[in-house]
Amino acid sequence: SLGVETITVENSVAAELTKLANNLWIDVNIAIGNEIAKVADTLSIDVLEVIAAANSLKKGENYVNILLPSIGVGGSCLTKDPWFLYHFAKSQDVMLETPCVSRRINDSMPSYSVRRIFNLLKKTNPELPEKNYKIVIMGIAFKNNTSDCRNSPVGPAIDEFQSLGITPFVYDPLVSDQEAKKITSLKLEKDLDSVLKDANCVAFMAGHQEFKKLSVEYLNSKLSKGATIFDGRVYFDRPFIKKLKSYGFHYLGVGRN
Repeated sequence: SLGVETITVENSVAAELTKLANNLWIDVNIAIGNEIAKVADTLSIDVLEVIAAANSLKKGENYVNILLPSIGVGGSCLTKDPWFLYHFAKSQDVMLETPCVSRRINDSMPSYSVRRIFNLLKKTNPELPEKNYKIVIMGIAFKNNTSDCRNSPVGPAIDEFQSLGITPFVYDPLVSDQEAKKITSLKLEKDLDSVLKDANCVAFMAGHQEFKKLSVEYLNSKLSKGATIFDGRVYFDRPFIKKLKSYGFHYLGVGRN
């Protein structure tokens, strides 16, 4: 026995549909968070405050539960199961719309995030040629505090940077060189101190606990003056963001400014 509650359904088909329904729900609710984040970006408000307030509403026996926005969705289940359900339903002459919408929204987030970083760097570094931007990507695993890079949205983000003529530096202390090859041909940097030196932007693409321990003072000692700090999945709190800005950094998050 696993020591957990067991819910019995009619047969194995119902059990599989349950799994697919769960993963579609997660994908759709992340997509809702990402859509709200895009609106928040135009209003210069913090989407995390909006989502927290929205999730306080009780609906029936449960509460609204919009999931947090980020640079995208990775892994094998959430990127596959909505399409699996879509195609299975289609084989039954049922046309589903939500898998198409949630997948399109979540797949758009790496490009959306990179374009926001790029636009801010152009604004804050008008004299610096774009090809000379030093951008450090912190974390390429799709799941925080793991080495798992399966279908990581950081892969498309790296591709987007390269399409803009920028080759970013990539650092993830949890990921092996072999695992990194699943999403990028770029070599992983091994020395954090040296890779951060004079960087114009640090893009936190994974929320590893190790990254959350980095102090503003440490970043200030390494980065270029007025560097951009992009928060894709760490969800820095407002006091930390305020301190970053007090040191002259430009902060940018997904639905956060």
